[in-house]
Amino acid sequence: MKKRILVLLFFSVFCLSGCEVNRKIPREKNQSTTYIDKKIVQKMVGPWHDAENQKNYRFALTNKQLEMTIGNKVERLDVTSTENLSVYTKKQVKKMDFYHFIVNDSKIKMVQSRPNKNGATEQLDAIELTKLYSKELTVNTLNQSDYQKYDEDLAHLYQLYEEKHPFDVTFNHFTIEGDPIKIHLSYDTKELYYTHDGSQDKFGSGEIERYSFDKLERVKGKSGLVNEYVLSNHSEKAVPKKLSLVSLSQGEGNY
Repeated sequence: MKKRILVLLFFSVFCLSGCEVNRKIPREKNQSTTYIDKKIVQKMVGPWHDAENQKNYRFALTNKQLEMTIGNKVERLDVTSTENLSVYTKKQVKKMDFYHFIVNDSKIKMVQSRPNKNGATEQLDAIELTKLYSKELTVNTLNQSDYQKYDEDLAHLYQLYEEKHPFDVTFNHFTIEGDPIKIHLSYDTKELYYTHDGSQDKFGSGEIERYSFDKLERVKGKSGLVNEYVLSNHSEKAVPKKLSLVSLSQGEGNY
């Protein structure tokens, strides 16, 4: 009887100690989970700025895929997992690239890694991204209050430009016939990027035009009021040299 009790006691202690050891074993860092927290990924959506390299980034979310736009270049990243404030993604091109994002409300730390010739994973230097000033405004040609908002936003963008603060804005215009025209303007403290999307304008060119400029100027109108903001480029090869963002309340200009 005593031997049986000792044997049972031995196995009980063995099981308890074994269970305790297994419970304390930490999960390896390279073990990934397939869980995706869309709330964390959603924090990435919108425009960001890389101050060190003077580049603008924009992230958009489609199902489990992130669209990362750098200037006019678009890269599609598959979201593989999320953990705490980290978002793990991969891109399949000629060779596999991995992007690890550490996200909070106003900053993103982006770490890119890729396999080298020896098959080992090479990690590139981390890039710090800061949230851009961002806004989307609808400007209806039949609404006077929309004109005023447009005027105020142009003035505010000029102020940000003078302060060398990056921004990323979209203006949704409509023609008299009701066709949408989208104008996108971004600034990375070095260059201004302008996109005019008239692809849905039935009576226009129907094209998407993209230009870059190196200066934004404010010009007084004939009435003495400031009503025109001119994008200009001093490069000899640049076309066009100038483009005007004129106050719609004046009823004239390029928009």
